[in-house]
Formats: sequence, C-alpha cells, structure tokens
Amino acid sequence: MTTRPCRSCGAQIGFVELPNNRAMPVDPELVKTQGHRKSTARAGERILTLVTERGQMWRGIEASVTDLSSEQVEGFIPHWRTCTQTAAHRKKED
Repeated sequence: MTTRPCRSCGAQIGFVELPNNRAMPVDPELVKTQGHRKSTARAGERILTLVTERGQMWRGIEASVTDLSSEQVEGFIPHWRTCTQTAAHRKKED
C-alpha cells in the first residue's frame, strides 16, 4: 500500500478501494484481532470498525482471543477514527 501524508493532520495514510469505486483513507497498518459483529456495545466494550483489503466494512466489538464465539478479523482502521483534525473534513451546516 502506498501512503501519503493526510492533508489535515500530517499522519501517513493509505487508501482502500470500496465496492462503489471510491477510495477510503485508512491508517496503513493492518490490524488483526478478534471480534463480534454487534451494532451496539455495552459499557466497557470497545467498538471496532475496520475496512478489509477488499473494501468491505466490518463493524462490531473487539473480543478476547480466548472468547471461542468470536471471529478473527483483519483490516485497516479508517483514518477518520484516528485523525486529530476530523472537524476540518465535516461539511459546515448552514
């Protein structure tokens, strides 16, 4: 994956092509972890959003490697989760 600096925060970012042929900015480090596909999290659970190498979104909660009902997940963290200047990319409301 080729990287370039984010125009807002300067961190190195890469891009993953989504099924709609748009490019999603991501942090370039591949993350491998365990997770559950859930839409809501309880107190203490960490919400996890990853973009797979094929451009599919994976949303759920992070799980322990000892949790036998979890699945192994790998992908990239969308850069909007880690960018320190995300407000600069939001559309201004009238």
